[in-house]
Amino acid sequence: MEPPRDPLPHENERILVVDDDELILESLVSIFESEGFHTSYARRGEEALRLLERESFNLILVDMKLPDMTGLELLGRIRDTNPRIRKLVLTGFPDAPSAIEAANQKVDAYLVKPYDPENLIRLVERNLEEQRQELKYMQERVLDYIRTRVRQLDETR
Repeated sequence: MEPPRDPLPHENERILVVDDDELILESLVSIFESEGFHTSYARRGEEALRLLERESFNLILVDMKLPDMTGLELLGRIRDTNPRIRKLVLTGFPDAPSAIEAANQKVDAYLVKPYDPENLIRLVERNLEEQRQELKYMQERVLDYIRTRVRQLDETR
């Protein structure tokens, strides 16, 4: 009988990579999967939207230029349906207007191609840690509210 395997450090964290460049897409998926992330991908914005309807992701990494829309258009379309997802934009053509628009869209990071894989992983891990802390804080607030409400109800009896 085999001993139970140690879980991979990120096996419960899901990343969606959206890029139409096949080499970059393969590279990013390989990098994330080697770190233990469950990684899905899309080559077009509409394809990414369909995936987001069916699956839940912790983080999305989007190329700025997609065949059917810009990365920022995609992020704008998912803002209301996936408010907690961490959003990273990757571009090979950085410019001030797109960086400003990314900031206005509340993008969590704006990266320029070519990227350093180690820095990218650190950035993704930092964003996911921030996401975990936000979730923990929200859960604590909900528990505090429930405890307070139960105490109030007990006092009225």
